[in-house]
Amino acid sequence: EKTEKVVMAPIFQEITAAVEKLEAMNVSEDGDLDQEEAAQLKEHIGKIQECCNKLIDLGLYDDSQSKTIRDRAAAAIRSIVIDIHNNLDDLPKAEQLLKIAMQFVGTPGLENKLKQDLDQFAQNKKFTDTLAPIMALLNDKKYPEAIALIDQEKENNKDADFQKAMDLKKKDAITLYAVIVFLDGKKAMEAKEW
Repeated sequence: EKTEKVVMAPIFQEITAAVEKLEAMNVSEDGDLDQEEAAQLKEHIGKIQECCNKLIDLGLYDDSQSKTIRDRAAAAIRSIVIDIHNNLDDLPKAEQLLKIAMQFVGTPGLENKLKQDLDQFAQNKKFTDTLAPIMALLNDKKYPEAIALIDQEKENNKDADFQKAMDLKKKDAITLYAVIVFLDGKKAMEAKEW
């Protein structure tokens, strides 16, 4: 057992270092997943995969400590997936990364959570055609128009999942619009234009 710990420690350190780098990433901060960020993701995930392969070669992949650190890696990737999906609306890239996270998962609890995420992505794909013009309006900062289009689409489709998806997009649109109105109001107050 002591030999296992001696062998596993450097592998776990490598995985932990890669996971910490993933956890520190904020890919949506600049509004785009650029090539540099994609290269960093690939590098860190590659390092985790390399270390997991070492654990497999040593017969320690299913060790309880290995499962715990693999879950941490999967959770770090999942947080990037959520960032990409929610803030960059890049469903294909988010789904691709989520499938990679599924390869690392160590426990049934996290595996179920990731499967639920994949199911949600499948649901979201159903609404992509409807969401495209709404997203275009949101990206162009035409929030009142986006809200009106969401309401119109909700009238035309009574599917419960569709309604939930539209409610979430409407919430996003209202929040973004409120921020713009607040900032405009703040500028007017500071300039004493009332």
